[in-house]
Amino acid sequence: MKTGWSRYYLYASYAAITTGFLVAFLLAPAAVSSVRAVLFVVCLLLVVFQGMLVFRNIRKLEADLARHQEAERMVHLGHWYWDIPTGDVTWSDEVYHIFRLDPETFVPQIDSIMSLSPWPDENKRDQEVIERAMKSRQTGAFEQRFLFPDGETGYYFSSFHGVYNADGTVRAVRGTVQDITERKKFAIQLSTIHQAIDNSLNAFDIIDEDGKFVYVNKAYVRMWGYESAEEILGTSPANHCADVNTPREIVHELKNTGECIREFTARRKDGSEFDVLMYARLDHDYQDREIYPTTAIDISERKRTESELSDYRNHLETLVKERTQALEMAQAELLKRERMEALGQLIATVSHELRNPLGTIRASLYVITERTRNKEIDVLRPIERADRSIERCVRIIDELLDYTRTRVLSRQITEMGTWLSATLEGFLIPEGIEVERDFASDIKICLDQVNVQRCLSNIWKNACDALLDDHGCHVGGGRARLAVSSRVEGDFFVIASRDNGCGIRDEDRDHLFEPLFSTKGFGVGLGLNMAADILSLLGGNIDVESAGNGETVVTIRIPMGDSVPIS
Repeated sequence: MKTGWSRYYLYASYAAITTGFLVAFLLAPAAVSSVRAVLFVVCLLLVVFQGMLVFRNIRKLEADLARHQEAERMVHLGHWYWDIPTGDVTWSDEVYHIFRLDPETFVPQIDSIMSLSPWPDENKRDQEVIERAMKSRQTGAFEQRFLFPDGETGYYFSSFHGVYNADGTVRAVRGTVQDITERKKFAIQLSTIHQAIDNSLNAFDIIDEDGKFVYVNKAYVRMWGYESAEEILGTSPANHCADVNTPREIVHELKNTGECIREFTARRKDGSEFDVLMYARLDHDYQDREIYPTTAIDISERKRTESELSDYRNHLETLVKERTQALEMAQAELLKRERMEALGQLIATVSHELRNPLGTIRASLYVITERTRNKEIDVLRPIERADRSIERCVRIIDELLDYTRTRVLSRQITEMGTWLSATLEGFLIPEGIEVERDFASDIKICLDQVNVQRCLSNIWKNACDALLDDHGCHVGGGRARLAVSSRVEGDFFVIASRDNGCGIRDEDRDHLFEPLFSTKGFGVGLGLNMAADILSLLGGNIDVESAGNGETVVTIRIPMGDSVPIS
């Protein structure tokens, strides 16, 4: 009695017994009224008992049907039955609920059901599925989209099987319908997201907890230079990094913080390297295993741009610094010129005011010398010393005037060997100084003789002052020597003057070309500065070197211009 079939056998037994008693009651002799009464009572009791059983089972069947309908509603699953000979289709309540149709107004027929899915190709496909299932006597299934009454698209899944006659022909089709609209929408959205990720311009990959690739999109394949994703799946991301420790460091950070943003150098399949910016996060798959979804973009171009911008910025800073220095130098030069102009006016005034008294003093010394001549008054040496001091003052005045004078360049073809010899011969060299000469001959150049002679005079004057002390003796106690030589170096004619005097102190090297700087107890310190200015105007330069043995070499370089070798 625990199954439906047991209940059917029980109902049949009760019916048979009741019928037996009823027949016995009808066939019993009328005389035997007591027997008939007993049979009547027994029949009546059996009928009442059987009615109670039927009522109880009807209530149970109604409860089972209600539970079945509730279960159908919970899983959105309904059932249907198609009687092929009559064409009638029967739906359960849930089928109407799935399609959002009113059982009072909608009559399920083949045509009306097909109109719910106005896509002929899909309907044709479903009919073919049903026909194949009926022929093979197997359970069939298909998915179908349909339109709700409000025009929204829904989806259902139907499975079915045939009901056959004894001769094997199909008598009916019985099946189920399940609403899969939400699941289908989610699947479509998931497919759309998957396509968007797969076709994204940014690289995307997923790495499992074993450190192997389980997914890479097309951009990742292209960015790392592979032919297909199959070449990458199952391999380690360490093969794609210039530093094989990078993936391990990223995973360590993910386990600590849950996400990671990092720039690193990646390595392509062919071994070439590029820069990437990566974002990764810690997640879990459906089996609660750790996975690491990662997205990356190629920032090589950005890095190159940043490097170029940095170089350009540094270049601009250098240019600004150079321009600032040039401006400061120009401003300093302007101030210097202004001061020189003022100094020139002052020197001209002072020179004019000093020359007259010096001339008077010299004339007076001459008169004293003449009047004391042939007399026993020893004033000759003091007068000569005073005369030398007057001469020195005159030279200082000449230097000051020459320094402030505007220079005019005048070049002419000059045979340098002859000219240098004559210039050195014309220079007054104090007694006690040996002069050595080594001049390159047979060279003619365009030379500003006046200005270059002035340069050499200043250089040689400094050398002589460095060689002798106040008593006219060599400062080193040996032989005072001045060596002058010339040679050709590339496009320059070089004149070097070497002396073995007192040399140059280290603290004085940076001040050699400053105007009014002097280490001597006399002079105004304009010689080297004047020489540097003249050579700069000529396109040449001057260099001063001091050896450890006290020797000093002053080298000037003069552009040769259109030099003419002498044949």
